[in-house]
Amino acid sequence: MAMVEAKSFPLSAQTRPTHSPVATGDTDDAILKNSSGTDGIKPPPEFYIDPSTLKTEKQLIEFLKSFDTWPSQLWIKYAQRWGVDGILAIPPQGKAERTIVTSATNPDNVYIVENMAMIDFAMLSREDAVRVAGTAAFDDVKGAFEFERATDARFDGLSFNDYVDSIISDMRSKKGKMSDEDLQPYLNQLQHVRDDVDDLAILKPSEIRKKISDIKEVFERAAHFSDIQPETYGPQGADAHYSNVISLDGGAAINRGYRIFVESDRKIAALEAQRNNLLKRFNTLDLPTLVTQVMMLDKQITDAKSVREGEELKQQNELSNTYAAMQDAINETLRLFSGKDGDDPEKHSLCDKKAYAELTDRQKKLVSMFTNLFGKDAQQHPLEAARSISRPLMDFVEDVRGYPLKTYTNAQWNTFGTQLSEVVTLLGQNTQLKMNDISTLQQMGTSQFEVASKAISRMTDLSTAISRNI
Repeated sequence: MAMVEAKSFPLSAQTRPTHSPVATGDTDDAILKNSSGTDGIKPPPEFYIDPSTLKTEKQLIEFLKSFDTWPSQLWIKYAQRWGVDGILAIPPQGKAERTIVTSATNPDNVYIVENMAMIDFAMLSREDAVRVAGTAAFDDVKGAFEFERATDARFDGLSFNDYVDSIISDMRSKKGKMSDEDLQPYLNQLQHVRDDVDDLAILKPSEIRKKISDIKEVFERAAHFSDIQPETYGPQGADAHYSNVISLDGGAAINRGYRIFVESDRKIAALEAQRNNLLKRFNTLDLPTLVTQVMMLDKQITDAKSVREGEELKQQNELSNTYAAMQDAINETLRLFSGKDGDDPEKHSLCDKKAYAELTDRQKKLVSMFTNLFGKDAQQHPLEAARSISRPLMDFVEDVRGYPLKTYTNAQWNTFGTQLSEVVTLLGQNTQLKMNDISTLQQMGTSQFEVASKAISRMTDLSTAISRNI
């Protein structure tokens, strides 16, 4: 359910608004006036039935036939007479078939819990949510919407606040080289979720877990990009080689990606704070202004997320290009084979070079990444670490002075090429998934803008119509 209460928006058919409060001191047979004050509503005979007297199924069925046709004014009046603190279960004993909850904040609103839809729960003020959650009927309907009382909800066996505290502790332990300043946007986003949940009496745990999980995932991605060792080349002489290679550009794109990730989330956290501050003072703004500003902030948040996820797509393409460069080197080696094996199988070293020093600078980096000798215990590319991708390795060089290159048969080179292709295929699948995510975000941003425009247009038309009739 939505975490933001929208108390002033119109309710659905299940939560019928009345047009004038019903005084508790009215006599039972009083005529209830509607908003025009001209047409009276005479209570039907069933209105005077004490719900505790509905002992049989037949009695209850006959009563509900009438009850379900009543205007909401009569529901409120009936709950005032027979209920307690704005709540009445019908029948009061056993399993209720109808549960009336009158609004604690607006005497013109009434809810029949058994008939409430998702939108009705989303529209509840906190005070009304407390009333609804306190009914036995809520236990019967909550499962259909995956709702839970805030006091009963558990996250990995913990209360919500303890759960968030555990996530924060985990983030601090995994931040790597990330500065406290760069960690703060993720902590701020968690705090915004905490603030929203603290205002709820009814919540949807699966939705909240998803919000927390998304924040945790983007944090962990940024942390992987921050925790990078610089590429080195040395020592001097015949034993010089590259170490900690994770890209062909010396890590420049990865460093750029880290800054884009963090700055995007810093912007998202700031926009969320603006939106939350705006909603706290919703009573000081006219509804069109409130809706416009909230929807525009939502669109800016969505746009910032699109930039952030688009950067991962770029990083994924960079990693794919590195794997493709290694595949090109393998294919160049495979073209060396004549295909005419004699008694001894034909063998070649990578690109037919004799030693590591003979390789081009680009080939040296590739060998340092993909050889067991230099790459086995070396750092992973951030996306390899974040997506649990195992980099294929091969013994390209011998562990002796000068690092001579080893030779292999056509079949052996093909086997390694197949291992590379499997990872490239996986990267391609991840790229498609990320493109789908970005497309969804962009569609969401467009939809938010269109919804805001239509809402403002309708409100303007309504205001104009009302002013003409005054």
